[in-house]
Amino acid sequence: MTAIDMTLGDRLTLKQLAHAIQTGFSPIVEVESMDGIYKVRFHHANAGVGS
Repeated sequence: MTAIDMTLGDRLTLKQLAHAIQTGFSPIVEVESMDGIYKVRFHHANAGVGS
């Protein structure tokens, strides 16, 4: 597990996401819409969706 995997929690700011991407995090992005409210999930590319 990389340092990025260990530091990203359940919620993160745009600044944290930008830093993670700059340091090598390459996420799979899952977006769910519920009546105009969007839930966005990021998954590690090696783990697959639903991990």
